Amino acid sequence: MNSDKKPNYLVAMTSGSQQSSVALYNLQTKLIVQKISDGDRKHADQLLPLLDECLSEVCATPDQLLGLVANQGPGGFTGVRVTCSVVQGVAFGLHQKVYGVDALQAQLSKVNTQGWSQQTTVISLLDARMNELYIAVYSFDPQNDQWTTQKSPFLMPMVDLSNCLQHYLETQAVHIVGHTQIVQEVLDDLNVTLTPVEELEAQDLFLFSLPVFEQGGFYEPHYLIPLYIRDKIAFTTQERSSGMGGNPKARPWCASGVIE
Repeated sequence: MNSDKKPNYLVAMTSGSQQSSVALYNLQTKLIVQKISDGDRKHADQLLPLLDECLSEVCATPDQLLGLVANQGPGGFTGVRVTCSVVQGVAFGLHQKVYGVDALQAQLSKVNTQGWSQQTTVISLLDARMNELYIAVYSFDPQNDQWTTQKSPFLMPMVDLSNCLQHYLETQAVHIVGHTQIVQEVLDDLNVTLTPVEELEAQDLFLFSLPVFEQGGFYEPHYLIPLYIRDKIAFTTQERSSGMGGNPKARPWCASGVIE
């Protein structure tokens, strides 16, 4: 074996409401190097310099990058769009493939499952503004150390969160991860455990993207698109005149297809 062989890396990028971050994952040593911005919200100006800092720290060059990972949302429109665009641009330039991890799934990497002895429902939530939440529901099996998706990301009125949690509490333990501070009053009245998350970091994207990379599941850059759940925020005049109101993309918890 040639000990002088240069290591290869995956790179992950994300831009949130308060900061941007870039992380490198060494495919040989499994070590992670991450750089986080100083809080300036000029997303487009930050990602590439952060990537340069990461590469400089490990004395690597762009040709050692074998794949790129993006936080594809849901989340703030500007941050998600810029992240996907920068990842696409770098990938096109390096002739490498990409993968998008949705933000709700990426938050699961913040959850410490050590010591869990029973199957647990984990609800990942993000503040969607306008008194609404981005929600996804997962299940963790401690026997197999495996995550499964119960409900893909969707938009839900904040007032429906209590009914949602009570539904799952009827059958198993429930853990909440994400922007828990905005619904703290609801959570205080229920028997749930919490993992508060203020800001997603680039290194959080590796938990679910690394297995996909190892299985050859990355794809061409032009297939990477932001995950826009709220792509319609108002009814038309004709729809309102017929009695429709609120946000057309926010589904009540008891609506068909939300509970199975």
